[in-house]
Amino acid sequence: MTLAALLQPRLLSLRNVVRRGRLRAVTVTVLVGFFWLGCFLLFTRVLGYFRGLGDFGPFLTQRLLVLLFLTFFGVLLVSNTVTALTTYYLAAEVTPLLAAPLSYRRLHHARFLETLVASSWMVLLVGLPALLAYGVVYRAGPLFYAGAVAVLLVFLVIPAAVGVLVTTGLVLVFPARRTRDVLIVGVGLAVAALVVAVRLLRPERLADPSGLVGFASFLAGFGATGSPYLPTTWAAETLLPLLGARPGEPLFYLGMLASTAAMLFLTSAAVVERVFLTAWSRAQTGHVRAGAA
Repeated sequence: MTLAALLQPRLLSLRNVVRRGRLRAVTVTVLVGFFWLGCFLLFTRVLGYFRGLGDFGPFLTQRLLVLLFLTFFGVLLVSNTVTALTTYYLAAEVTPLLAAPLSYRRLHHARFLETLVASSWMVLLVGLPALLAYGVVYRAGPLFYAGAVAVLLVFLVIPAAVGVLVTTGLVLVFPARRTRDVLIVGVGLAVAALVVAVRLLRPERLADPSGLVGFASFLAGFGATGSPYLPTTWAAETLLPLLGARPGEPLFYLGMLASTAAMLFLTSAAVVERVFLTAWSRAQTGHVRAGAA
């Protein structure tokens, strides 16, 4: 059974949803378009202000980019962990796949791709207009946009692979459904805290020059430039030279990202292949006990 065959039911389901609810699809598309436009204008204003600060501008640009990737990584890690619980161990369609002539490694590949797509759309919703704003403000060439796409693709794989590994470990130790409930509650609390934090920061102040000054001061005091051992730093170090903000070695850091993503993906595949049946069985045992109770 090929990977395309494993993904076909999900693709057909998505197509049917779009066909049956075309008005909803159009509405969502329009709302996403307005959201993208708002994000793009916001980042364009902030980055334009930073660029006008002379030698201090590239420093703030780097800090903002590192902060963005740190935020993306945290959101993706939690999202992939929660999603992988369902796609790997709690989804009903996994049961017939276990009876099919299908290796656990290929099953992992299909479930991994589904987990990655389901968990990454929110980050892409913000990340794409943000990176586009970087390119427009700095008048970057096509190489930056190609590099941004490459960075996003390999960057998304890293938290997805870590999330699958964390999920598999949790399922082997704790009941899957209880773990999912705890994670969902935790995510809800984290989202609520994030909303409160954003409101306390009052992002509407960025429309005023004094608000931009305060935001620049916040970034200037935001930790260090980033640990050289973190993929968030590698992502920023890949894109900043392509912007022309400062010199660097984008190919080296892109290679670090790609090799780490490949290593983690293969590690997650090897672990899932080895323990999948045990982990899935324990997840179903927890489900049966929960149903009996």
